[in-house]
Order: sequence, then structure tokens, then C-alpha cells
Amino acid sequence: MIIKNIKEINKNYKNSKNLLIEADNLDWLKFLNKNYKNNIDIIIIDPPYNTNTDLSYHDKFWKWKWLYTWWVEYIKPRIEKAIPLLKDSWIVMVNIDEKEHFRLRFLLNELFWEDNFICDFVWITGWWKNDSWLIKKKTEYISTYAINKNKVKFNLKKSDDKNYRYKDNVWKYAKRGFAMQWLKYSPSLDYIIKAPNGEELVPWYNRELYEKRKKWEYELRDWCWTLSEKEFQKRKDENRIIFEKDKKTWKYKVYYKAYYEWKFTAYDNIIYDINTNPINYLKKIFKWKRIFDYPKPVELLEYLLTIVSRKNSIILDFFAWSWTLWEAVLKLNKKDNWNRQFILITNNEIDKKTKKKLKEKWIKKWSIEWENEWICKKVTYPRLEKVINGYIDNKWKIIKWIWGNLKYIKI
Repeated sequence: MIIKNIKEINKNYKNSKNLLIEADNLDWLKFLNKNYKNNIDIIIIDPPYNTNTDLSYHDKFWKWKWLYTWWVEYIKPRIEKAIPLLKDSWIVMVNIDEKEHFRLRFLLNELFWEDNFICDFVWITGWWKNDSWLIKKKTEYISTYAINKNKVKFNLKKSDDKNYRYKDNVWKYAKRGFAMQWLKYSPSLDYIIKAPNGEELVPWYNRELYEKRKKWEYELRDWCWTLSEKEFQKRKDENRIIFEKDKKTWKYKVYYKAYYEWKFTAYDNIIYDINTNPINYLKKIFKWKRIFDYPKPVELLEYLLTIVSRKNSIILDFFAWSWTLWEAVLKLNKKDNWNRQFILITNNEIDKKTKKKLKEKWIKKWSIEWENEWICKKVTYPRLEKVINGYIDNKWKIIKWIWGNLKYIKI
């Protein structure tokens, strides 16, 4: 095995050592086990699926592309070689769509045990694939497993304050309804509240039903107030009770102020607000026509890394074909001043459809040697270089550089 250090970029960001490796991923994963065993924090991969091309690798040449054994036997040895690289407190995340989803889950259950399954992140893509006339398919999945689920700790987010639309001399607050039906009925929560005009208010504002409840004619879950009479009076004295007239009936209704608190909550597994177009983004960088059909948006990887990464996390991607992960890492490092590091492995494999497009564009230069180095040397590295050093996009807009460094290695 001959290792060549081809190029380096060094707008140094602390002491991170980011690697771009041009090699067969199975070979290099074996090599990484010598230097990075139990040292990788996160593996995020986007393996090929639903491809109509034969993928050539050093271990085998897979031809049975529609058989279960083809896809599983192709993915399995690579994930198996990657598992020893992980620390026992960290995780694997695999992008997949619904066609291969169940196969992937069977495989990952076998490798990690079902008890270590964390969740499927469901990404609402914002576009759909026209491969079915029955249903528009607008979701993809990121199946997430842990090496040891009991040791995993995800980052939390600050509770959202967008619903706290009001503000008084104390703090921001939201109005909360005082009458509830879903509570287990309690006579101590069923009492009369006097409005400012002397009107007597009862739960659900229906005096007839209130009288029935006082005669013990009520359901297990029936209308009552959410607070005891004593707690209501306390909040009223603290100016935390609101009386408002209903716009239709002009009768008073009662609310209480729920003040915003700085709490931390878990992130959602439904990702529905990332609708940027990564194809157009790549056009801005390279000023080229469409190359990849379904590259992942940088924002998607940023969202996932915000949840799972730590200050000095080392992140591995051994199917680095659309080169999105590294940019997400660098942007997050700049945003939060952390020092995440990435290792990307690409083997220059491109499918027949993409190759046809590229030949049409680069027909004068095309050769087997040029093809073999195209992905990493002509696309991956230049994209890394442009984002780190800054560039002018296809509309002549200057895009500022971000901190980062990179070592480009070839086997």
C-alpha cells in the first residue's frame, strides 16, 4: 500500500486534522483500524441505494443488483470494519430511503443489536421522486444506532419562545386556558370565579352543567379548572390571572399567564424545515450543469451534527460522494467555535448516468486515467478548497471563506 500526500489546505482552525482520502473504502477502513481504533465519535454515511449501475470494489464485483444479498453483502463488510473504530459511547447514522430501509434495519439490528436502535430521523425533503404514480415520495430516513445506547448523550436545544407573544413588567408569557376537560375530575377544582364585573364563571362557562356536577352527576374526565382555588387566588394576587371578554358572546373568560422559562428540550426526529436545493448550491460553487441527482443539503448534516456531536468529535464518512459532511463540520466549527474533525473516504466511483453527463461536458479530456481521478481531484478537493478559501459563485457574488484545514491523501 503506497500512501501519497497530494495536497494540503491550511487556514488553520485550532489543531484539527481533517483528511480527504482517495481510496477503496474497504481497504482504507482496514488501515484506519491501526491508527484510529476506538477513536471515532460518529459515523455518518450515505451509501448507494436504488442505483442502476454495477459498483466495482476490490473485494468483489457485485452483479446481482436486485437481490437482497447484493446490497446487504456490499454494505455489511464496510460497516463491520468501521465498528471497531468507534468509541463505546458513540453512534452510526445511515441515510436511506424506503426501498432499502427494511434491509438496512435488519442488517443494523444484526450488527448493533436491536436494543441499541435509537431512532429513525425522518427527513421531509421538500421535493418528491417521480418513480411512482401512486404516491409522491417526499421522505428519507437516517437510521441511527449506538454502540452502547446507555452511554449515549445527545445535545439539547433551548426551549422555543415563539409562542410566548406577550410581555409584562415581569417577563414574556403566553396565555393559557383555565378550563380543561381532559383532567380527571375533582370537586376541589370545580368552583366559581368572579369576573371583574361580578359575573360568576364556572368551568366550560355552563352553569347548568356545573349544577349537575355539584349533584355528583359527572364523568370520570369532566370539566374543571386546572388550578385549585387557593392557587388561583395566589396567582391573582400576583397579577398572573387575565380576564378577557369573548368577542362573540361578550362574556368574560379567564386565563393565566405562563411565563417563558429557559429550559432545554430534546430535538425532534422529524426534520421538516430543510428545503434548500443542494443541486443549485453545487451549481453556485462550480458554475456547472447538474451533476448529481440527489445530493444532501449541508443544512441537513448541520442539524444532525448539532444533535450528536461534541466539542472535539471525530466524524467519519466512508461514502463521501457528494462531499456534504465536511462543509457542515467546518460551518458548525465556525459557528460555535468548536473543534470537530472529519475523515472522508471516496473511491471515485460514479454511476453510468453521471458518467454520461460528464463525458458530454468533458469529452475532449476524457480518458480512463482522467475518469479514475475525476471525483476526488476534479470535484471533491476543489469544492473543499473553494469553501475554505472563499470563491465567486455563478452570479459573481463573493462568498467568504471559513476556517479549516485539509490533507488530501491518495492510496
